[in-house]
Amino acid sequence: MKSTIALLMMVASCVAFAQSQSPSELDFFPKAEQGYQQLYIQLPATENDENHHIEVFIGKNEMVDCNYHTLLGECNEITLEGWGYRYYKVASNGNSITTLMACLDNVKQEKFIHLPPKIMPYNSKLPLVFYVPNGFKVKYKIYSGEAFIDATPVENTPQLGSIDYQLLSHFFVKNNAKLPVKNNRIDTQKKFDSLFGAASVMGKEGQATTVDFNREFIVPIILQETNKPTTIEIKGVAMGAMGTIIVHYKVTTGNPVSYTLRPFAAIRLDKKYRNKIILQQEP
Repeated sequence: MKSTIALLMMVASCVAFAQSQSPSELDFFPKAEQGYQQLYIQLPATENDENHHIEVFIGKNEMVDCNYHTLLGECNEITLEGWGYRYYKVASNGNSITTLMACLDNVKQEKFIHLPPKIMPYNSKLPLVFYVPNGFKVKYKIYSGEAFIDATPVENTPQLGSIDYQLLSHFFVKNNAKLPVKNNRIDTQKKFDSLFGAASVMGKEGQATTVDFNREFIVPIILQETNKPTTIEIKGVAMGAMGTIIVHYKVTTGNPVSYTLRPFAAIRLDKKYRNKIILQQEP
């Protein structure tokens, strides 16, 4: 069945910064409390603001290692009483969570560590006002798109039935991993540990997936190292002709960034499936 999705194209060639000057529109908003600063974003006028969105990043520069760091905190939307205007106040003590990869070089670099990004409507008529702790910054990207495009229908391929699987989460590919993986399967804990390390984070959902190799095996999809953020989406697992196991997946890449990564996905299957594994990438 066809559906339509809005095409979002990034029109900002770089990340812009929120400003700290005070135009007359900001006179309606409260002054920054002690320990906070007031920043604002004044977006340029467009013919139709509804064709645009912005993505806001709130954080600060820190010296960090090779792990992925996410700033802890909240960005709360507040309505200005009597006016109906909205502004945003950040609550954060500056702490962050991080993956637990082993950084062999132990080198630290200055990077912008931020809260999870926030997508906001584009409004060129009023400034977007933020109250953030001293030392924090607000950056943003602008996206636009007018055309609608049809989603691609999934082509039916001959298969005898779907197979249950579970995605692995909170792991990373080790720098010294020997690739490719023979027969696209990992049957032992020793082999698994030679390829992957745990990247657990705090919280109930932050623990690495457990695997019982007495009853299960792993099918990994590991791509070449890249400087483009990449996601691997498992579309399904099915039994094909001659009992082969077909893993359908799709790869999506983003714009280049300043660091490199090794994209991967992995699934857990019952050991009763012993036949050949075929990895089939969808367009």
